Amino acid sequence: MNNAMERARREFPDVLKLYHAGKLEHFGLKVGIRDGKNVEHFWLSNSRIENGRLVGNIQGTPSYVANVKESELVSVDPSNLSDWSYRTEGGGKMHGSYTLRAALPTMDPKVAERIRGILTDD
Repeated sequence: MNNAMERARREFPDVLKLYHAGKLEHFGLKVGIRDGKNVEHFWLSNSRIENGRLVGNIQGTPSYVANVKESELVSVDPSNLSDWSYRTEGGGKMHGSYTLRAALPTMDPKVAERIRGILTDD
């Protein structure tokens, strides 16, 4: 999982260029939220970049952190990026989602097969 997050962070500058050019559909961000010693990673709905920060609403119910709630709007420093995903203009397959890719071997095989069908081969 750490390798997946490192790859997402390494490639994020290229994603930002596409984002600012308006060439992305279904743009998603996954961020780590810290509460003391605990860190939990969440995908954000309504993901966007505002004033250099990662902004969106927490998806899912927190299990390990108590400082955010499901659907809460957060603004996070880019250093807390865990992952990203997008489709290019006009649809197509999903790019990124490296943490999801890393989890595929642990999933039900039928679910994993469906997910593989929407991901790019990169």
